[in-house]
Amino acid sequence: MLLSLNLEQATLSTAQTYKGLAFVVVSSLLILLLAKRDQHTQRHLEHSLRRHAEQLQQTQREAGLGNWRYDGRFHWSAEALRLLEREAAPSSSSLEELLGWLHPADRNAVQRALLGLFDGSAPLRVNARLNHPNNQPPVWLMLRGRRDAAGKSQGSVQNISSQKRDEQALRESEQRFRQLFEQTPRIAVQGYDRQRRVIFWNQASAQLYGYDVADAMGRCLEELIVPPPMRAQVVNDINAWMIGGPAIPASELTLQRRDGSPVHVYSSHLLLRNARNQLEMYCVDIDLGLQKKAHDELEASEARYRELVEQLHEAIFLTDSCGRLTFLNPSWQSITGYSIGESLGRPLLDFIATEQREALGQRIAAILARQDSGWLGETRLLEADGHTRWISLRLAAGEQHGLGLHGSLSDIQERRQTQALQEARNAVLDRMLAQRPLRETLNDMVLRLESINPEMLVSIMQLDKGRLRVLAAPSLPGSYASALDNLPAQSGLGSCSHAAASGELTVVEDIASHPNWASFRDQAALAGVRACWSLPFKNDIGEVLGVFGIYYRRVARPAPEDIALVTEFTRLAGLALRQHQRDAERLQSELRFRATFEQAAVGIAHLAPDGHWLRVNQRLCQMLGYSRDDLLELTFQDITHPDDLDSDLQQVERLLAGDIARYSLEKRYRRRDGSLLWANLSATLVRHTNGAPHYFISVVEDIGLRKQQELALQQAATVFESTQEAVVIVDASRRILTSNPAFTGITGLSPQQAIGRRLPLLLPGNSVERTRYRTLWRKVQDSGHWQGELSSRREDGSPFPFWLTVSRVRGSDPQQAQYVLTFTDLSQYRDSQERLAHLVHFDPLTDLPNRLFANERLNHALEHAQRHAERVAVLFFDLDHFKTINEGLGHKIGDELLIAVARRLQQRLRNEDTLARLSSDEFLIVLENLQRPEEAASIARTLLALLERPLQMSNGREVYLGASIGISLYPDDGLASDELLRNAEAALHQAKQEGRNTYRFYTQGLTHQAHSRLALESQLRQALKRNEFSLHYQPLLDSTSGRAIGVEALLRWNSEQGMVSPARFIPLAEDTGLIVPIGTWVLREACRQMQFWRQQGLDLQTLAVNLSPRQFRQADLLQQVREALHDSGLPPACLELEITEGALMDNVEQARETLIALKALGLKLAVDDFGTGYSSLAYLRRFPLDKLKIDQSFMQGVPEDQANLEIVATIVGLARNLKLRVLAEGVETPAQLQALRQLGCEQCQGYLFSRPLSAIQLVNWLRGDHQSAG
Repeated sequence: MLLSLNLEQATLSTAQTYKGLAFVVVSSLLILLLAKRDQHTQRHLEHSLRRHAEQLQQTQREAGLGNWRYDGRFHWSAEALRLLEREAAPSSSSLEELLGWLHPADRNAVQRALLGLFDGSAPLRVNARLNHPNNQPPVWLMLRGRRDAAGKSQGSVQNISSQKRDEQALRESEQRFRQLFEQTPRIAVQGYDRQRRVIFWNQASAQLYGYDVADAMGRCLEELIVPPPMRAQVVNDINAWMIGGPAIPASELTLQRRDGSPVHVYSSHLLLRNARNQLEMYCVDIDLGLQKKAHDELEASEARYRELVEQLHEAIFLTDSCGRLTFLNPSWQSITGYSIGESLGRPLLDFIATEQREALGQRIAAILARQDSGWLGETRLLEADGHTRWISLRLAAGEQHGLGLHGSLSDIQERRQTQALQEARNAVLDRMLAQRPLRETLNDMVLRLESINPEMLVSIMQLDKGRLRVLAAPSLPGSYASALDNLPAQSGLGSCSHAAASGELTVVEDIASHPNWASFRDQAALAGVRACWSLPFKNDIGEVLGVFGIYYRRVARPAPEDIALVTEFTRLAGLALRQHQRDAERLQSELRFRATFEQAAVGIAHLAPDGHWLRVNQRLCQMLGYSRDDLLELTFQDITHPDDLDSDLQQVERLLAGDIARYSLEKRYRRRDGSLLWANLSATLVRHTNGAPHYFISVVEDIGLRKQQELALQQAATVFESTQEAVVIVDASRRILTSNPAFTGITGLSPQQAIGRRLPLLLPGNSVERTRYRTLWRKVQDSGHWQGELSSRREDGSPFPFWLTVSRVRGSDPQQAQYVLTFTDLSQYRDSQERLAHLVHFDPLTDLPNRLFANERLNHALEHAQRHAERVAVLFFDLDHFKTINEGLGHKIGDELLIAVARRLQQRLRNEDTLARLSSDEFLIVLENLQRPEEAASIARTLLALLERPLQMSNGREVYLGASIGISLYPDDGLASDELLRNAEAALHQAKQEGRNTYRFYTQGLTHQAHSRLALESQLRQALKRNEFSLHYQPLLDSTSGRAIGVEALLRWNSEQGMVSPARFIPLAEDTGLIVPIGTWVLREACRQMQFWRQQGLDLQTLAVNLSPRQFRQADLLQQVREALHDSGLPPACLELEITEGALMDNVEQARETLIALKALGLKLAVDDFGTGYSSLAYLRRFPLDKLKIDQSFMQGVPEDQANLEIVATIVGLARNLKLRVLAEGVETPAQLQALRQLGCEQCQGYLFSRPLSAIQLVNWLRGDHQSAG
C-alpha cells in the first residue's frame, strides 16, 4: 500500500520503519489483551474449581463420606481421615495400619474383603467399627471400592452409625412383630419358601390345622391344608404369582385339617423378599368356622324369606326409556304406600331416598345405555309418610333398545333390621366377654341403632338412686347431653324422666307444644330436636334399669317397627347393664374375699389336684419364708418334710377318691432357709359341677410354739434322766424328794435310798463350811437362786470340785417350798480347760506356739525390749519347694517332715527365743536380748546350715530341704508387731526372688517395691480396656537351613508412662488373675495376625503362643482356643501352644486331660523353659507333647561352659528318645548355633537372628535379606 503512494526512497524507508513499529506495538497490545483475558479466565476457572471442591468437601462432610485410593498403600482424603479419627495422622497408611484402626472383631472381615478387591474377585463393600473402648458407643463405617482396568483400587468411606442404629431398631421391631405373630390367638400365620415349603408356622396355625410346628416345617402347602381338588389350581396360582403373574386376592376359602375335616378361613397373602433376595409367601388365615355356620344359616333363612316375599309381596314395574314408571303391580302400593295412579308417570328415582338417588341414577343410565345388562342391589325407599325403608331392587334393560327398564323390588327392611340386630347382639356379647367398659358398649349400640334408622338420634340413660345418668349419646350435642345428665325420674318431666318414673313408653310428637318439655324447650331447640319418645328397659323382676331416648329433627311419631327395633335394643342394653352390675358385685365380693384371704391369721391356699400352689395368702408366705411368685412355682410335695409326705399323700388320695370330705393332720414343712415349720393342716376339696376335682382349700396353722413346748417337756424329762449333772429336788427341810441317775453315780445312793435323806454333799463339816452353808440357804430363801463352786469328797475320800446351782421351784407353796439342786462335777472341765488353752496357743502338729501365741510372745518381747533398750529380731522362715514334696510324697510324709524340721530348729534356739508355726510351711522365730543385727544373721545362717543335713523319714527315705528367711529388727524396721511381721515377710519374698536358701534383712526399698506393685496392678487393670497391649513376634528358625519356619507371639505393654517390661507385669497379671483375659486377647490377636500373613503369602508354618499356668487351668480354655481358630480362620495345625513344666505338674491328671482335649483340635503342644522346673520323665511320656523348648539360661556360656553344654545335649537326647522336636531359646552367637547343629537340635530362636519385632517390622524382616541365617 505504501508503494502505491510513489513516495521517495527515504520517506518510504521511514514509513516502513514506522509501519513495523506500529505492527509490533499493536501485536504486543493484542497479545497483552489476550494474556489478560486468559489470566482472567484461568482465575475464574480456578475460583470455580476451588468453589466446587469446597462444595464437594462440604457435601462429603454433610454426608459423612470420604475418598481413598490404593497403590500399595492407602491414600486418604481429609474427610476420610476425619471419619477414621486420624486427622493428625499422615494421609497414607498401610493395610496393617488400617486394620489396627478397626475393632478386632471386624478385622478378619475387612481383611478378606480388601484381599478380594485387590485380586479382582469382587468389589469392596464391607462394614466395620473403629477400635474404641467398650464403654463408648460404636462408630460404624462402610468401606466401598472398585478396581479399575489398570489394577488400581479406589473407593469411599462413609459413617453409617445412624443407619446401624436404625437397623438395630428395625431388628428389634421385627422381633416384636414376630412375637406378635407367634402369640396372636385365632390368627394363623404361615410362611412358605419358593417351593411352597413351610418356613414359619405359628401356634394358631397348629391349633387351626392340627399340625404342630415340628410336623409342619419343611412340608409343602398343598399336601398340608389344601383339599385334593384344589391342589393343582393352588400350585399354578402360586407359581404364576412367584414369577410376576397376578397376585392371589384375599378371599374366603375352604381348606382341610390334618384329620381331613374342612375348615373355613378368610385367607390373605403377601410376597416378601428375604435378606438373600429370595421370595417368600406369607398367609394369614382367620378361622371363619363359627361365622360360616351362622352365615350359612342366615343365607338359608334369607333365601326362604326372599322366595316367600317374591311370591307374595314383590312389586313388579316397567319404565320408559327416561326411567318413568309405566307399569306397577298391586304389591307396589302395599310396599311403598303410594297408589298406582299417583305413581305412574313419575321417575323411579322419585321414590328412592335422597342420599341414594345419584348413585342409583348412574346405574339406571348405564343400563339404558346398554353399558350394563342389569343391576341387583339394596337401597332405601322413600315411603309416602316420609319414612324410608330398605328394599331389594332388581333392574334390567328391555329386550329391545329404547323399551326402558323392567324390574322388581321387595321389602327387606325387616331382614336388614334383623341382621343389624344380630350384629349388635354379637358386638354386645363380644364386648361383654372382653370386659370392655359399659359406656363403650352402649356407644357402639347407639351407633348401630342410628345406622339402621338415620333419622334417629339416640341416647341411653341409667337409673341410679332415682336419678338418670347419661351413658351414651354420641350424636346429640354435648351441652344438651350435659343438661339431661342427673335428672330425677319424675312423672310429667320430659320424656325420659317420665318413662323412667312410669315404666312405660312415652311419646312426644312435638316438643314445642308438649307440657312435659316446658323446662327443656329451649335446650331442645338449640340441639335441633323436635320430637322425642322414650322406652324404659327393666331387669328380671320388672325394676327400671334405664331408658332409651329417641329424638327426631322433625315432628313425628315412631313407627311400630321402630318401637319393636328399639325394644330389641333395650333388651341388649339391659343385658349389658345387668352384666356390668354383676361384674361390679363380683368385684366387690372378690375384694371382700381377698381381704379375708390376705388378712387371715393362718395360712390359706388353693392347690391344684397335682399339688401345685394356685393361690396363697401373705401369712402363708411369711410362715414358709417364700415370696408369693416363688411359692407358686412349687408343689406342696416340694416343701413337705420327706418323713411326712407319705401320710399326706395318702390323705390326698382318699380325698380325691371321695372316701373322706376333708382331713387334718400335723406335718412339717421345710422353709426356704431350710428350717422346719410344724403346722396343723386342714384340707378340703372343691369339685367341678361334673364332680371332677377342681382345687384344694388348705388351712395351715403354725403350731411350732406348741411343738416347742411339748419338746421342751420331753427334753426336760430326758435331760433329768440322762444328763451327766446330778439333779435332786428337796423340800423346805432339805430332804430329798427325787433324784436322777447321775446323783446316784456321784453319791452311790439309789433313788429309793436317797428319798427322805439330807443331801450328803452339803452336810457341813467344820465351822467355816457351816457358816457358808447357812449363807447359801439364806440367799436362796431371799432371792430364790444361788450358784457357786463348792468342794466335797467322793466315796473313796478323794476331793473333787463341783458347781452347785440351787433354785426355788416357781409356784410352790411358800410354806412348803421345794428346791432344785444341780451338781456339776468340774474335774473333767478343769482338765479340758487346760487342754483347750494348750490347743488355743499351740500348733497341734508340731506342738509349737501358733500364730496367736506367737503374737502374744512377740508383743511381750517388744515391751521388754522397750523397757531395757534392747533389740528384737523377727525371722520369717519358709521351707523352699515344700508344696512339691508334700504333693509328690504325700501329706503324711509332709507332716512328718514339718515335725522333724521343728525339732531340729528347737535344738539351736535359746530358751528365751520363740519358735512358732504360722501356716503350712511357714515358721516364725522371735529372738530377744540382741545387741547387734549380726547376731540375727548368725542365727539365720545356723538355721540354714541345720537343714543341709538330710532329714530321715520313718519309711527310710532321706529328704533334703532348703529354706528362705526374712529378717526385720526392732526398733530399726518397726515398733509394732504387725509392722515387724509385715516387713519380715517382705524380706522373705526378697530372699525367694534372689535364689532361695538364703536370708535377707528388710529394707525400705521393699516397701517402695510393694507400693509400686500396687500402682502397676491398677494400671494393668485398665490396660486391656485402653488397648495398650500389642504383640511382637520373634522368628523361629530351622537350625540346619536357617530358614524362618514360624514365630513366637510375645506380649508388650505400652502404658501411659511408657513401655513396661514383661518381667514386671506378667508375674503380676498371673498373681491377680488378669492374665486370663489378657491371655485370651493374645491368643485371638495372634491367630488373626498369623492368618493374615498366610493370606498375604508369607511362608510361616508355626505360631507359638504361651499359655500361663492360670490360663491353662481355666475350664473354658478349650472353648477359647476353638473360638480363636474359628474366628481367625487359622488352621489348627499352624498353632503351637507352649505350657511351662510347673503348670503341667501342678495337677498331673487334669493337665493330661486338658492336653488331650487340645491335641484333639489338631494343634501342637510344647513344654516351655524345659529343665527349669520339677518334672517327672514318667509323666512326660504320658503327655501328648510335640516339642521341648530348652530354656535360654542353659545356653549361657555354650559351648565354652561344659556343664550347660551337657545339659543341652541331655535335653536334646531326651527329646529324641521321646520322639519330640526340640528348640533352643536365647541363641546369640554363631558358636552356639554351630554347637546346636552338632547336637542335632532341630530349631532355635534368639538375638543372633532377630529380636522380637512388631508385625510390620517382621514382614519387612521376612521380605528382606533375612530369610536364612547361619
